Amino acid sequence: MNVAEALRTGYERTASRTGVALVAVTFLVQTANTVALQSQPPEAFTVLRERYPELAPEPGGPFSLPLSAGGAAALSLFATVATTAVFVVAFRALSDDGIPSPGRVTRNVGRATLHGLVGYLLLLVLVGAGLALFVLPGVFVLVSFAFFAGFVALEDEGVVGAYRRSWALTSGRRLGVTLLFGALSLVVVLVTLVAGASLSFVFEVSETLAYLVDAVVSALTFVYAVAVLAVGFEQLRNGEEGDDEFTDIDDELLP
Repeated sequence: MNVAEALRTGYERTASRTGVALVAVTFLVQTANTVALQSQPPEAFTVLRERYPELAPEPGGPFSLPLSAGGAAALSLFATVATTAVFVVAFRALSDDGIPSPGRVTRNVGRATLHGLVGYLLLLVLVGAGLALFVLPGVFVLVSFAFFAGFVALEDEGVVGAYRRSWALTSGRRLGVTLLFGALSLVVVLVTLVAGASLSFVFEVSETLAYLVDAVVSALTFVYAVAVLAVGFEQLRNGEEGDDEFTDIDDELLP
């Protein structure tokens, strides 16, 4: 796996017209999620505030709406499902050299979103359990099954089939996948830190503007991460096809 190539190509596809359009859509979804979070009534975070006060968000904000707890929860659920749908569409659009086909991008998007959401929640539980035990099992689970999203998005696989194929795809290549995830995480963290330092100044000028800029940064890193994963998936698939070219050749004829 060529990590540097994946990062570079991911950037190029993010900067393309398709990538910019996806950033705009993701920005809207991120904003909806911010509205849902800030519109939650104070009592919604009582338990979290008592146990983990540092994690509890401050009630209210510039995007707060007079919603009931149920209304805010429904908006949050919508934003979560929409984020998964955007991931599926983005993975399809940013694959195959980043030249999307409208019919291919929207094909069975509802079914793929459902399987993607279930698969993501399952991966979150498995990785969380692995990290809680010893860090390495969590990392191993992540690199083994993270590309299930590619099979869900591109080949309409169900969760079980996508997990099985992701395991087979990363077999023997998990070190390269680990390096890819490590490099991608480093880039995202660096961008977030730089943006965070700038946001502290913007926040003093306008709280609303600061939240909007934060949503833009989150949308950019989200689309970039999807683009890099799509490129990494292509590299693994191409490598797998290259290996298959020699399966029918007599071992004595191979170098």
